[in-house]
Amino acid sequence: MEQDGTGATGEQVREALLNLYRPAALARCALGRFLDDRQRAAPAAERAEALRNLLLDLIEELRPKAGGVLPASASRAHECMRLRYVSGLPVDEVAEELSLGPRQVYRDLHWAEERLAELITIRYRQARAGTQPDVVEREALELAVQPEEVSLAQIVQWAVTTLSPLAARQQCSLRYAGPTAGIIIRATPGVVREVIVQVVSALIQNSPGGQVEVEAFSAGKAATVQLSAGPPQQFCRRDLLDSALRIAQTYGMSYEAEQNATAYSLRLRWPLARYYHLLVVEDNRGATTLYERYLADTEWEMHVAADPRLAVDLARSKHADAVLLDVMMPQTDGWTVLQALKLDPDTASIPVVICSVVDDPELGLALGAAAYLTKPVTRPGLLEALQRALGKHRPASAAPGSS
Repeated sequence: MEQDGTGATGEQVREALLNLYRPAALARCALGRFLDDRQRAAPAAERAEALRNLLLDLIEELRPKAGGVLPASASRAHECMRLRYVSGLPVDEVAEELSLGPRQVYRDLHWAEERLAELITIRYRQARAGTQPDVVEREALELAVQPEEVSLAQIVQWAVTTLSPLAARQQCSLRYAGPTAGIIIRATPGVVREVIVQVVSALIQNSPGGQVEVEAFSAGKAATVQLSAGPPQQFCRRDLLDSALRIAQTYGMSYEAEQNATAYSLRLRWPLARYYHLLVVEDNRGATTLYERYLADTEWEMHVAADPRLAVDLARSKHADAVLLDVMMPQTDGWTVLQALKLDPDTASIPVVICSVVDDPELGLALGAAAYLTKPVTRPGLLEALQRALGKHRPASAAPGSS
């Protein structure tokens, strides 16, 4: 039972997939709470079979349909899931079979696990509510492939231009205020376009002879599209607006709506894109707090390994794009960690930036570090070193987050 109101998670999906052919363990998995009432009340063996069949069906739903809109990345993620969990191959064999790097396999598996969690949550909530998705929502589900870097400003401007004939037909003033490019988010472009077009269209049709204003901006770590329409009337296309907002919530967008005597306003929000994962191997809490402040509102997402002995495992599990490494630590020194990272095939290609009070850049570079900083370090110095390290280890055409 979904007692806490939360949906399925990628971790729950992964736990169930790892026990796909172990009935006793599969029956105990937390994901079982998303089965229907009859299946949850069944004996353990039947619960396990029901959950196994659900997961196998959903893995097949990830397979792009012939002539569909899904890109090659979705097909690759489906193959990773099939080989890893259905066929039971270890990650290194999956990578060899598909001619991929192990890090890319981990990324594709992570995306597919999150996607299965979304599908399970949607099915469960619809079953509890006794509803089915409408045509627009089904199309949005089909479009919801692996997110990519997109300009929210460009999408909003395109939507306003596209809907100008409708505004003219309704004798409604439609205005856009905001940049013509930028405000980068990670999302499925087709879904974002569909949401914005539906929302603006609904507001135009609700404001004949009135005005609709659209603004796009970023503040803090959020990208926002703010819409206002007036004078307010009873919604003639509430169905269109509600459908768009359901899609928005399903795919990670949040919204706030307000209405008063003069206007109806709506704010749609997305997290700003965070392209790179940085693992900080540092036992000093003061230093990690400083790095957090330096990296706030940048393209870096920071993860901390306070125990250097966990560095290799965390670099692998967090899909680190770079490692910031201290040298003087009580459990294991940074030189040992650097050597371990370079000897492990899954982490050998990750650039390492040493940041230490020990002033020995020649040794660090000789052992494989991409850059060397001597404490105390400044924010510009840290950001420049990280970008320089990425440039040395990433082809110019590679996208952030790819292997």
